[in-house]
Amino acid sequence: MEGIIETIDRRTTKQGKPFWVVTLDDGTGGERYSVWEEDIVKGCSEGDTVRFEWKESGDFKKITSMNAVAKAPPGRRFDKNAEIRRMNCLTSSVNLISGFNWPNVKDKRDEALVGAKIFERYVQFGSEEPPPDEEAEKPEPVEDSPPTNPEEFEKVLKTIPWRSKIELDRYWGEINPSLLKLSEKERIPIIAAYNEALEKF
Repeated sequence: MEGIIETIDRRTTKQGKPFWVVTLDDGTGGERYSVWEEDIVKGCSEGDTVRFEWKESGDFKKITSMNAVAKAPPGRRFDKNAEIRRMNCLTSSVNLISGFNWPNVKDKRDEALVGAKIFERYVQFGSEEPPPDEEAEKPEPVEDSPPTNPEEFEKVLKTIPWRSKIELDRYWGEINPSLLKLSEKERIPIIAAYNEALEKF
């Protein structure tokens, strides 16, 4: 199996024996596993994409092997609270528009994403619009931030050696809000580049 490490927590039993609780996101949500050998978690960090094997051990899922296939980009960590907030806002948006008839799935999807963004801004800033000084307080983009123009989106999708489908899908999720602002003509080559990268998995 493959997944992204959300958290690694070191704990001890009542007898003082160390073990680790690892939360992994395999694309369907976070799942908790136990690890009883330090060598298995050694070299792995939160945000890494890993390939792992596990087996049932009583009421627990015990990881028997785990190897990093893609290290987390420097400066970027999985933010569980932000992910939960984003999913809750998306769920609220989908529930809000579910009673309407839509001419096609694409329009419904686009409207759900726009609504989710509005909900998220309200949760973060207390209004539908970001605060006026948000631009001034925005930090400088880090080196691995997604590009902001159509040509760069296409270039990244075509040139990055994607090491896992999860890594590719996570990048696609990051750039999706920006894609919604582009014209259909601008989106076509980007979607084609994404599908081409997807075919490798």
